[in-house]
Amino acid sequence: MICTSESMRSAGVIISYQKFKKPIQFIGNKTRVLQIKVRRCLMKLRKGFTIVELIITLAVLSIIVTIAGLHLNTYMINRNLEAAARHIVTDFFLCKERAVSENTTYKISFDVDGHSYTIQPDTPEAVTKHLASFGPDIKIDSASFGNGQTVHFLTRGTVSPFGNIKLKNSRQSRATIKVNITGRTYVKLDAR
Repeated sequence: MICTSESMRSAGVIISYQKFKKPIQFIGNKTRVLQIKVRRCLMKLRKGFTIVELIITLAVLSIIVTIAGLHLNTYMINRNLEAAARHIVTDFFLCKERAVSENTTYKISFDVDGHSYTIQPDTPEAVTKHLASFGPDIKIDSASFGNGQTVHFLTRGTVSPFGNIKLKNSRQSRATIKVNITGRTYVKLDAR
């Protein structure tokens, strides 16, 4: 039996289509088989989702959310590394500008073991910054400026000696900050 309103009318069934709130009435003395067929037709005409469809949809959504969460975590770890590298570049720029404007030499000393760096003018005022403020997994891999780990910003706006700093995170992503003799800085990110 095809479930259409026309086929049910021809079978002698009166149906209220107002969201099936009114009871179904049978005209005449029809058998029980006809009642079952009509109920099946009505079930097929109803709109909605079954519990199985809802469970499958929730399972698929939970898998998608889990995968997205893992990628978001990776993105945030790499984003923290990039933020730490950009912050060091900003401090280089500020030291270069202050050295010129205040006519004093600034220096930045990197502590590879402590994963921090200290900004110091020729006066005893020193500011130490820790990379852990960008994330607990950000580390200084190496800092090489000539034979040491200190870079000097001279009053003419130049750098002595020039070199680079390499940062890494727990995903083994790396950021390399290069400083040339004119004080220009370049950042290269190798995200994994």
